[in-house]
Amino acid sequence: MLSRLLLGLLAVALAAWLLFGEFHAPVDPVAEAAQGFAPRYSLDGLDLLRTDEQGRPTLAVRASHADYFDDGSAELKTIVALGLSGMAAPWQLQSPRGLVPVGEQRLQLLAPVTGLGRWPDGEPLRLTAAEVWIDDQHKRIESAQPIAIESESRSAKAQSFSAPFDAATLQLNSVEMRYALRD
Repeated sequence: MLSRLLLGLLAVALAAWLLFGEFHAPVDPVAEAAQGFAPRYSLDGLDLLRTDEQGRPTLAVRASHADYFDDGSAELKTIVALGLSGMAAPWQLQSPRGLVPVGEQRLQLLAPVTGLGRWPDGEPLRLTAAEVWIDDQHKRIESAQPIAIESESRSAKAQSFSAPFDAATLQLNSVEMRYALRD
């Protein structure tokens, strides 16, 4: 009698599982992963403008394309950042690709990063770096990676750098400077 009761309960459980259970076709892990990382929004021709407290432009960021994901991250392509304030303005950074990591208010420009600017005396300079962060929260550009700066009369190599958006100061860390002597 007990065996019939257990067999009956097992049959009811099996019937409930068959009626209410979820059944899926075989899962393709590659397709599932690709679908999980599909962007929520895609934009072509993105233009962003940062202003100061008085409404004056301080930084413009342009990207040819941007993908925004559900986790709050973003990927940008063909990026140009323009510093629009301060004595060093305008300065410029370019990168073929950039990322905004999850939970960050910073844009990471990926290699190769190139830039144009001026030394305090007005001499034009060219900058190259492996990566540069544009930190909107702290209004800074910075990198913990090596940077090289070249101009007609001087060059610099540093292990890292940091500067405010207005580029009023440029902090180079572990720097090697070379100067060309003038007549």
